[in-house]
Amino acid sequence: MLTKIFEESQLEEEQLARRLRYRNPEVVGLLEVYLDIAKRHKFSHVAIAMCKYHEPGGTADLGACDYAGDVALQLSGRETLQRLIGKLDASIDNWMMPPRDETLDASHVCYNVATGPLGFDFIYWLVDAEMTRVREGAPAPLKVAFWCGKKEDTRPEPMLWLNHVMRPALAFVGAVEDSAALPGWHKVFYVTRGIVDAAKAGEAVPMFKPPRVIPIKSGKPPVTITLREAEHWPERNSNMRAWLRFADKLAWRGERVIFVRDTARAYEPLDVFETYPAASVDLGERLSLYEAAKANLFISNGPGVLALFGSKPWLQFIPIGDEGQEFAANTASFWRDKMGVEPPGQFPWSKPDQRIVWQEDSYENIVAAWDEFIG
Repeated sequence: MLTKIFEESQLEEEQLARRLRYRNPEVVGLLEVYLDIAKRHKFSHVAIAMCKYHEPGGTADLGACDYAGDVALQLSGRETLQRLIGKLDASIDNWMMPPRDETLDASHVCYNVATGPLGFDFIYWLVDAEMTRVREGAPAPLKVAFWCGKKEDTRPEPMLWLNHVMRPALAFVGAVEDSAALPGWHKVFYVTRGIVDAAKAGEAVPMFKPPRVIPIKSGKPPVTITLREAEHWPERNSNMRAWLRFADKLAWRGERVIFVRDTARAYEPLDVFETYPAASVDLGERLSLYEAAKANLFISNGPGVLALFGSKPWLQFIPIGDEGQEFAANTASFWRDKMGVEPPGQFPWSKPDQRIVWQEDSYENIVAAWDEFIG
């Protein structure tokens, strides 16, 4: 039987992960579409149902439902709702995972692409699964299956994450993809608390193995700066002005600086500075670059997980905001309760030159952290 650390708080973690995916723009977008339709086609009856995850400290998810319009159309409205329930039932039936085979050991695990986070959070899940395999004495390699639903979801976003992050990441811990693991263990856990607890208990944390060794030009390992330039949560993006100014300072000091741009901007030039498009679009090349660097610098963005389980020095700037802010992952309670790290603490397996800077990425903060970093 798998240990309790593998099974704890699954519903809570599932809700947390989905909440952080922040689907509110999709909800608002759908309402806006149908508001426009209602105005143009003069619909005379509407019924609406909305749900949200419970707030921190709450005990249940929240729902809102209401109706308005012509009473004579309520029979038609009920029929329409019954059709909607049929659609929801079909969707739920599609993404529900197959029954678990209790005879499979901890080397067989399955990730639910249909409902799990689409992002670098998968890598936390992968590391946790590999550590659980070792803890339970199950044979290597870790065998991972991906559940995409009975009818595979072929939308671009899930397929991009599956093919460009999830599948390539398997090799970093020596795992393999194997459909025989579809009925295997599925841990609903996408944060680092379990990894931190295991590390504090003396378990070894896997260190990632890059696919190749990148030759170093002129014997000078680069300082990499990984940018966040996303359209969602733009307020979390890199302080571009500060990073360009800092890169100029490093270049003046004789350092070689390489920017790793957001994937969507991989092939766009960045002023006079060197970029590495291959690392922006290929996960293995990204890890290989980080492992060839003198140091790797990040803000609070997904690719930092590769450095977290890597061997080279890194700094990651993560400002801690007020409790109750919209982005829950940058609060002290999230880091304490979900990540297992109490700010201003550090991950227990990190070396002295691998650390979080609990500040925003202003130019002054970057320079101060770097100067302390290099001694």
